[in-house]
Amino acid sequence: MIFLTILIINFGIKITLLKAQIQSSNNLLKNVNEGNIKIENKVDIVDLLSIKKYNFNGRHVYKCNGRYFNTFYQVYSYASILLKHSIINPPPLNTNPYSNFNIQSYINSRGKSYYIWRAVWNGCSYECFSQKNYGIFKEKIFKEINFLRRYHGCNPLVSNGYLTRLAQKHANKMAKLGKLVSLAKFSPFGEVYGAMFYLAGNAIVNKWYDENRFYDFKNHTPTKKSKMFIQLIWKNTKQIGIGVVRKGDSIFVVCRFYPKANGKRHLKKNVPPPLKIIHKN
Repeated sequence: MIFLTILIINFGIKITLLKAQIQSSNNLLKNVNEGNIKIENKVDIVDLLSIKKYNFNGRHVYKCNGRYFNTFYQVYSYASILLKHSIINPPPLNTNPYSNFNIQSYINSRGKSYYIWRAVWNGCSYECFSQKNYGIFKEKIFKEINFLRRYHGCNPLVSNGYLTRLAQKHANKMAKLGKLVSLAKFSPFGEVYGAMFYLAGNAIVNKWYDENRFYDFKNHTPTKKSKMFIQLIWKNTKQIGIGVVRKGDSIFVVCRFYPKANGKRHLKKNVPPPLKIIHKN
C-alpha cells in the first residue's frame, strides 16, 4: 500500500508526492472518491512523479506530466491513473498540453461583460494571443477595454506609443521583481496592472472590470477594490498604452492612461453606470 504526503511549496514550486501514513492515504483516496482505482506496489513510481501547483490571485492550477488541471481532484485522478499503469512519460510532441485547461473558472460569466469578453476573444487561447510577440494579445485587450467603455457611454481610447513604452517598462519591472508594483503615485499617468497564470491571460481585463461590483453607482462611492475598474472606465481618459511580458508561468500586464483618473469629486461625471442599450455609431 502506498503512503502519500503532499509537500506544498510556494508559487511555481513542485509539489512532490512522498510517503505518508496509511490512514492519511486512505482518507485522501476516500475524499477524492476514486472508486475502483487500486494502486499497489508503486512506491518507486510515486518517488518519481511530481505535480506543480500555481496560485494566481487565489486560484490554484495544477500541472502533471505536461498537462494542466483546474482542481486537485482532477490532477490527483490523472496521477492515480499514471501510477496505476506505471506511466511516467512526457506527452508526445503532438499532444496539446493546454487541452485540459478551462478558462471559464477565471471569467465572471454574469452580465454584459461576459458577452463582450466572449465576442472579443472568440476562442483565442494562449496559442492564439501569444503570437506576434503578444501583439494579438495587446490588440484584443485594447478592443475589450473600448467595448467596455462604450457599454458605459464613454468614448474609445486611442493607442499612444509613449504610453506603450512606459507600460512595457512597468511590466518588465514587475516580471523582474516577481511581484505587482504601482508607479502611479507620483506620475501624471493612470495605470491598471496585474498578473495571471499565462494560460488565463485573456481573462485579465474581465477581472479588472469585475471590480465594478465594489463601486456604488447610486452614491458614486469607490473603494480600494474598485480602482482598476474606475481607471478603465474614466470618461475623461483619452489615450492608452499596453505592456505585456511573460515570466515562467505568469503573464504580467500593464495599461497606462492619460489623463489619469483624478479624484472623488469627479466620479459622478467620469464613472457613469452601464447603459441599458448600446447604441450603434
